[in-house]
Amino acid sequence: MAKFKVRITEKLTRTVLVEAENSQKAEQIVTDAYEKSDIILDDRDFHGESSIIAEKIKDEEYKMLDRAFGLDIITESEEK
Repeated sequence: MAKFKVRITEKLTRTVLVEAENSQKAEQIVTDAYEKSDIILDDRDFHGESSIIAEKIKDEEYKMLDRAFGLDIITESEEK
């Protein structure tokens, strides 16, 4: 059976209100809060933008990805 790596991408978006001297300072305030996990995007921030892209790969890459990252493996029989 052919092997594929499939990338799932979702776009999460949140608007935050900030009081600051200028836009650069506002962005820095939010960046700092985000990096400290004061702002955590979740399923409420999903607005319908997603993609799923499959790429056929060789057995060697499949095995390497499984060993290196322990990615989820779904077989055709599990999908049904």
